[in-house]
Amino acid sequence: MGRIYQRGRVWYIDYTVDGKRARKRVGTVKADAQAALRELESQAARGEYGVVDNEMAFDNLAEKFMRFHKSEVRESTYERSVGLLANVRSKFGGRKVSEISLDDVDAYCDQRLTGDGVRRRTVNLEIGFLKQMLKYGVERRLVGSSPIEALKPKRETDKRASRALEPEEVQLLLGHATEAMRPVWLTFLMTGMRKGELVNLRWSDVDLDQGVIHIRCRAAWKTKNGQDRDIDISAAPDLWVELRRLRLASKRNAEYVFVTEQGTQRCHNLVRQLRGTARRAGIKDPKTLTVHGLRHTVATEMARQGTHPSIAQGVLGHKDPTVTLRYYTHMNNEDRRMAVGRLTYGKTPKTEWHKSGTKSEGLSQEAVG
Repeated sequence: MGRIYQRGRVWYIDYTVDGKRARKRVGTVKADAQAALRELESQAARGEYGVVDNEMAFDNLAEKFMRFHKSEVRESTYERSVGLLANVRSKFGGRKVSEISLDDVDAYCDQRLTGDGVRRRTVNLEIGFLKQMLKYGVERRLVGSSPIEALKPKRETDKRASRALEPEEVQLLLGHATEAMRPVWLTFLMTGMRKGELVNLRWSDVDLDQGVIHIRCRAAWKTKNGQDRDIDISAAPDLWVELRRLRLASKRNAEYVFVTEQGTQRCHNLVRQLRGTARRAGIKDPKTLTVHGLRHTVATEMARQGTHPSIAQGVLGHKDPTVTLRYYTHMNNEDRRMAVGRLTYGKTPKTEWHKSGTKSEGLSQEAVG
């Protein structure tokens, strides 16, 4: 494949790769030149037998992966990935893949958790992105193996469950909302929209004359399931009034319904503002509230009110009906008691309970059996 030779005091290697001749300066030590030539021959042998090494630069792999990634995911997902890459590149940029080890990644996780104070979920997202990028490199034969394939995600002990609001909490939330945010919370709570659907809602999607909101996919943004749907708000006068007021107050050429004072889409800090409003309203456990929890609130209340699952599915935009049915199986004891109480038969007047020797506040043990 090649040879070494000396010019003056400097040793060189002369080799051929894919039919092209190349020369490389090594140094003044002959043994170094011999070792360099052996490494080149070893690399050529591995390539001949289908073996790929991990000598590719991290930055080169990241560039190739992001080009591929952009064509495969939604724009919002790609933008999140750009942020994830920026974080992991701050640690691993400038290295070769072979220079990344499990110990390095563990040190990165510790720094993010203890030094930067981020949540375990954030760290898991970043490491998951890194693993995805390395897997792409292996599949495309850009690298030989992923050095962190065996790494497991951190246990998310700090994860908090999102909960639905009770009806009285909804009234408290709306009553303490600012003038700018009340239409946002009311729209979430009357339509069950996802955050992305509300943030990307345009005035061209809102038909106030007919009382209909159109959720439409576009080239730059799509709904979670890729389907359009209509939400009829003609029976929700409070929401209609709020949207009407918002339309009159907005600029004539305004594109998006919910915007900041600067006219940009209102897509940031929604959780922080929701929890802040909940604290002012005296709602318990505000840290358990999320924007998506408002969607859960709508689904739960529909289930409580006896809305048919197929109708709830249409309003919420669930592609899989089993997702909607989950809310019908998450009822508490009071919901179950009220469901039995709504039956139109089997209701003996309480005066008859006394005649049968049963206490008015409930059935006796003998009656229950």
